[in-house]
Amino acid sequence: MTDAKRVLITSFVSRREDLAVDLGAALKTPEWQSEGDIAKALRRLGHTTEMCLLYDDVEPLARMVREWKPDIVFNLVDEFRGQSVNDWKIAGFLEILGVPYTGCGPRGLLLSKDKVLTKQVLRHHRIRVPDAFLAEPGNVVKKPARLAWPLIVKTLTEEGSRGISKASIVRTDEELAERASFIHRTFNQPALVEEFIEGRELYSSVLGNARLRVFPLREITFGTEQSDAPNIASFSAKWDEEYRKRWGIKNDFAKDVPPELERKLVRLARRTARALNIDGYARFDWRLTAAGQPVLLEANPNPFLAKKEDFALSAEAGGLSFVRLCSRILRLGFERSGTTPVKASAGTTPATSA
Repeated sequence: MTDAKRVLITSFVSRREDLAVDLGAALKTPEWQSEGDIAKALRRLGHTTEMCLLYDDVEPLARMVREWKPDIVFNLVDEFRGQSVNDWKIAGFLEILGVPYTGCGPRGLLLSKDKVLTKQVLRHHRIRVPDAFLAEPGNVVKKPARLAWPLIVKTLTEEGSRGISKASIVRTDEELAERASFIHRTFNQPALVEEFIEGRELYSSVLGNARLRVFPLREITFGTEQSDAPNIASFSAKWDEEYRKRWGIKNDFAKDVPPELERKLVRLARRTARALNIDGYARFDWRLTAAGQPVLLEANPNPFLAKKEDFALSAEAGGLSFVRLCSRILRLGFERSGTTPVKASAGTTPATSA
């Protein structure tokens, strides 16, 4: 098959000892769902795949590039040396090696990971974000007069709602100081304190480099009206299936979104991607104010890419099966590097141009 490529899937582990994981068994588990789904899709497209896991050393990646000579790297590295803020360094290293890779480039990853810098850039582009301040370790933490209760306390750089729970929503200076201290101790970084936006939470999925395609909106919903029920996309609300079942939490396609608001979110998603230099694929998380105005909570380049997760389901609703989505992501990686784009293999339909 003349268009078959050698694709190196690069992912990460959070502990050095996990480098010895049995990939044959691991790829069948939920924890490795993204890597497993992508490997299957790539093989269905006719490509040959290998995997490289990283913790704190880039030499295994350099060695695989030298010896196996992949045509492209499918980059799934979300953290390096145990820190998610380091993911941009792997994209930069792949550029130094001169090998094409998928997903966002280092500039977009670096801008998006620093949530304070993200807010500064987006405010400049008149994209609304929550008002916020930074609570540094060792400083007295009190609510500024310009902000009103409640507030929400987050990490500065972590993704996937790490560090977010019901206790993250605070209503007094005592609760604020306690939660900020928890972030300082647990994650060894400043705490980001934001105004809390009460309302619907919607997700925009975006695919493309210069031309951006926005897929149908997804939404997280909370199926109980109990007074102590969660109303934020906490870590447990996203990743703990038992917790999700107990509270009736679901992710589904957004319903009853006014057409004008939907069109506005498409425009805002494209503007946000361009303002932050995000290419490849990304997900943008929005909250709607009581007046129905969207506020950007998070910009997430290289979001979780399992077949049954929000990004892939949005792409499928937009006309791209998971196999075609992986093919399109590969082509975007080749296009950015200026090399020959990969074509869809026999039995698949080429993805529409984003």
